[in-house]
Amino acid sequence: MKATRCKRCGVWVYDGSPMCPACMSRHYEVYYNMKMDFEDEQKLQFEEPKRTPWLPVVLIMVLFVGIGLGFLTLNRGKNALDFDSFPENGQVYVYDTLKFERRDPCPIKIFSDRDQPSYIEWIDLSDEAVVYSVFLHPNTNYAFYLPEGSYRVHILTGKKWENIQAFFGNTTEVYFKQDALSLVYPYPTSLDLSLDQADIQKIQDVRF
Repeated sequence: MKATRCKRCGVWVYDGSPMCPACMSRHYEVYYNMKMDFEDEQKLQFEEPKRTPWLPVVLIMVLFVGIGLGFLTLNRGKNALDFDSFPENGQVYVYDTLKFERRDPCPIKIFSDRDQPSYIEWIDLSDEAVVYSVFLHPNTNYAFYLPEGSYRVHILTGKKWENIQAFFGNTTEVYFKQDALSLVYPYPTSLDLSLDQADIQKIQDVRF
């Protein structure tokens, strides 16, 4: 900084001091320059940081969440059970009166699948005819009688019940119990027909 003369006493100030060393008067030129430097430095130190544009980010996040919820709702809709279409729990469709009259009745208790409805058929191995069939809602305990004999068990399930010819329509899935069921009078039998049982197998490519 070049030397300037004090306007009050005329003394030259060479060291850039903001005050005159002789009369202690404020040396305006030096003071002003130092004041400006100080204020500029303060502005740099306390300059407000740039704000992140959060609104576009939030809108994008909301959009993705909305799309995800939409797909989830659509998927749930496809997999939802149509309870209004189901017959009454325990509705019997096939009852072979002749075999029930000629053979001794064997008590049997079954447990349906916890999550899916079940249309269950008992097929007599002696003539491959359906002796008894019943519709059960999910998670049902059902007790009844079957004529003495050996049976193959079919389990049909789906989302929406159509009728006894179409069953559950295009959502129909057919399962069967691998081991034949032998009933001997008067001994009772209990049977778990949950679809996750090891001896319950799905029949592939069945269409109605």
